[in-house]
Amino acid sequence: MATSLSRVPAEIVELVARHLGLSDLRDLRLVCRDVNAKVTAGSRFKGFCVHKNVELRKSNLEKLGARLCEPGVQQYLEHLTVTGPLIVTKGLERIIRERTKPADLEDPCCLKRDNIGNRSNVERVAASRSDVEDAMYQLSDFKRQIDAIDTERAVGNDSTALTDLFDMIRTHCKAAGLKSLTLHLVVRREQTTLLSPAVGAPFRQVWEAAQHVFSVSLQAWQRSAIKIERLDVFSGTEACGVQTCTFAAPPNQTAFKNIFTGLKALSLSISNRLLPLSAAEQLRDADRDEERPGGLTALQTPAELREERMRLLNVPSNSTGLADCLRWTGSLEELLIHDYWIINSFDTSAPALTARKALLKYAADNAPLPNLRKLSLRKADIEVNALLKLLKNSPRLKSLTMREVTLTPRDGQSWEKVFAHVTSHEAELTHVYFDNLFEEIEQQHSYVICFTAGTEPGEDASARFERLKVQYWDWRRPSANGWNAFELHQREDVLRGIAYQLNSHYIMGSVQNSAWMEQRRRNHGPLGA
Repeated sequence: MATSLSRVPAEIVELVARHLGLSDLRDLRLVCRDVNAKVTAGSRFKGFCVHKNVELRKSNLEKLGARLCEPGVQQYLEHLTVTGPLIVTKGLERIIRERTKPADLEDPCCLKRDNIGNRSNVERVAASRSDVEDAMYQLSDFKRQIDAIDTERAVGNDSTALTDLFDMIRTHCKAAGLKSLTLHLVVRREQTTLLSPAVGAPFRQVWEAAQHVFSVSLQAWQRSAIKIERLDVFSGTEACGVQTCTFAAPPNQTAFKNIFTGLKALSLSISNRLLPLSAAEQLRDADRDEERPGGLTALQTPAELREERMRLLNVPSNSTGLADCLRWTGSLEELLIHDYWIINSFDTSAPALTARKALLKYAADNAPLPNLRKLSLRKADIEVNALLKLLKNSPRLKSLTMREVTLTPRDGQSWEKVFAHVTSHEAELTHVYFDNLFEEIEQQHSYVICFTAGTEPGEDASARFERLKVQYWDWRRPSANGWNAFELHQREDVLRGIAYQLNSHYIMGSVQNSAWMEQRRRNHGPLGA
């Protein structure tokens, strides 16, 4: 067999390999050296080696490191995803306790929402004896895994193993580094279905797990001094974000700063991590499969939560930390900031909003990005002068995306001044995308409707504005990307200018309002998760 396969042309081997999975390809490479060389050089094998996803567990990290020592594998690795596992046992415990199970394993807590944000009904069905026995087996296995994970974290085994993996990549891989490092989080409530944090676990558990994955990854990056071009910190993971104070490093840790020097792209989700004050809201934000306490003694009192919330809001590095990080990234070409802002009571609304505005203002004042080509802001509150400074500090900016951005006017300047800069010859923008922009005037948020004459065939500016008004909203003609999406693709379209109107008739219960609320829920994660 080895002799016959060794005589087969490389093109035929490649055709055969296209229909094989990774394990079969590994077996095929063991036939002989000639076949190994042909399979290794094929695009199918390269595709499996370019991007690797590894759980942040000592055994998984060591196994991937061992594979990278094999000839022909390490030379193709370019993109690495580090996934943090969050194991939740409450669902299995409820199956055993109540002899019922969720009707939909992909939505065990019934947290998914329809097009206008309504949550699905809680549906559970009777669990058979075999279902209960299986739940008991899975629960026992999960508890063993949780104990192992806790032990690894306590002694720092996961951090050491990730550092060793980065060292392995730096010394053995052809690129001596990574083109991208992505941080991800998955929730396991049972062993067959992986869930997103938005539907699988309460906020506090998600935040703590995300913080650990981020901290360990940053420590391993610093220790190994590996070169990473693109860093994605949970930007595509719903209801998941890290505190910006995590980016702040002590002044004497120069090595910590140096790791960001060669970074070309940064995508991150941040969160203020404020939990609700009332007992009812605390119960709603707890795990729905957990046994409800008889009283409120198991919950934090409003006074305790208020103290914790104010402490989080008053951490200075929550405003300065991101700017500290950006100040070290002189080569940065792409930046995406997604702010998961969660607040369910009015007592901390004003200081929370002030902190949100200070975050981007401090970045605009202290972190110029001269090489930035692409900027994306999502869920941002910013003053007009800070936004203008942020844009002017990036003279090479080509693409600007803003989704759910609220602007606070100052000194008579508003969105008009921002749009004037965006469409001027001073800027070099060739692509803009806006969706759900707001203007805040005396605690009132007005919906911003952008339009440019001639950008839609057969529709002038006035017609577009009338169509986009709430009272004339048309269910049949939503935009392709969002309910109030506005996009210009070419430089000549940008130079035409952007006009806008403030929608003062923002009606609760309207299609526009429902769509916006549904987007807010998805961006924040479910309020009752």
